[in-house]
Amino acid sequence: MLVLLYTGHARAADYPDHPVLFIVGYPPGGSTDIAARLFGQWLSEKLHQQFIVENKPGAGNNIGIASVATAAPDGYTILFASTALTTTPSTVATINYDVMRDLIPTAPLTNTPLVMATTHGKFKALADSFGANLRRTRL
Repeated sequence: MLVLLYTGHARAADYPDHPVLFIVGYPPGGSTDIAARLFGQWLSEKLHQQFIVENKPGAGNNIGIASVATAAPDGYTILFASTALTTTPSTVATINYDVMRDLIPTAPLTNTPLVMATTHGKFKALADSFGANLRRTRL
């Protein structure tokens, strides 16, 4: 799932009155980046304001998260994040933000499936094993 988050509150009547910055914590070309660019283009057409995508990859998404969490709380810096947002802060010893305190979840934007795969030779055995276990446990 891709989630849109931002800091602060913007007045709805005049928002946006200048360009909005979308921060993506991944390199260009991935699913989060593409979703941000498509959504930004759509919003630009609807709201007649520029939506700029800036990629800030690194540290398991923490560089992008930190740049939004510490941005001015004006609603003009918005984070595009996957569900990794909830786990990546625990992978870094020290961070300068608190996801629950510093970010406001705004909207779920996509629902992306997670796929598991293996090599051709092992797939049938793996699938058979899962199938047998699922039937036995009635999941």
